[in-house]
Amino acid sequence: MNELDLHEEVSGFKQLFMTLEKLLEYRIKLRMADDQMAVDLCQFYGTWSACRIRRCLGPGFDFPIELDREENENPPSPRGLLPGYEIVQKAARDLLLAITAEDKHAVFEALKQMGVLSFCPTPEEVFSKMELLTSRVSGMAQQVFWVELSLFAASVLDYQRAAQYVEQARAFQPSSRELYNICVVEGLIALNDERIDEAIQCLDRSAEVCQTDVDSSIQCSLLAPNLDLAERLLELGERIAVLRYLTECHNVWQRCRRQIEEWIHLIESGEKPDFQTLEMPENANQPSYRLNVQWMRACSLEMQLSPVKPKTPMSPAQVLAERERRKAEYQPRMSAHIKKKLEYLEKDMAISPDQLPPNQADPS
Repeated sequence: MNELDLHEEVSGFKQLFMTLEKLLEYRIKLRMADDQMAVDLCQFYGTWSACRIRRCLGPGFDFPIELDREENENPPSPRGLLPGYEIVQKAARDLLLAITAEDKHAVFEALKQMGVLSFCPTPEEVFSKMELLTSRVSGMAQQVFWVELSLFAASVLDYQRAAQYVEQARAFQPSSRELYNICVVEGLIALNDERIDEAIQCLDRSAEVCQTDVDSSIQCSLLAPNLDLAERLLELGERIAVLRYLTECHNVWQRCRRQIEEWIHLIESGEKPDFQTLEMPENANQPSYRLNVQWMRACSLEMQLSPVKPKTPMSPAQVLAERERRKAEYQPRMSAHIKKKLEYLEKDMAISPDQLPPNQADPS
């Protein structure tokens, strides 16, 4: 058992439910019809996160749970059947204490309270359960779930499943972030079949789809760049293809520019950078962050009754220039908004002399 990985996974699982609580509050403010999309995504990421926790625990803490057939075939969706954040937080703390004490019964109870055992009865069931969750989502938003499933399958080298999920996602004529990840997964599948040239083409396409228009560029930049295919190709000596890819990423993921530039210099000098050290704000690969970003994306797609018509293509240079223009336009408004907030706080915190307690009154 890797305790460091376990602590990270437990923390991610816990944060997932904190984010859900915030989304439910936000949904009310936006006057959205219901909580279903947030709940579905929380169950989706919770299932994968629970599986990772169980894998970290290893066979020494293998608890086969027999759920009735109806529950397996129809996983719960109402908000009331999901554990609340406070319950998960306490159970997570109990879990780590129980592991330290090597108390297997206490570990079992903590996992049960967290919801880990109901989310993932056994690691072998994780994909079938997530497929069922995905199939319940209607409309264009379903593609978000299929793409995420393809990424999860590729991460455990199950390329047969990954190919099936990509096929399901492509039926929605995806664009933007979904198409970007699909291209990366297709490249990994090609690489697994030793089709290196095809894998390179997929890598190039993934960079291209991020820069077809400004919205695609911004959508892709909200989550971390997928560097799995680039890393594998670099290991095979495909330096030129990887450098080309990183140069394009440099334009899309602007918050990572300095680090990407460092990687480019390392590769040009014959070294291999560690792509796992990528620094993104708020740990963009955590399930809680993905829940937040993908909820907004899924809600947006849910409102679409049909695939969006292709926009007028733009060159990467045009996309970059337009992003810079929008940034320059947005910054003064944001600065004005912050200044207004600060002025309000200063006024609210100011205390006039006649409001001071007697012992603090002006001696004059």
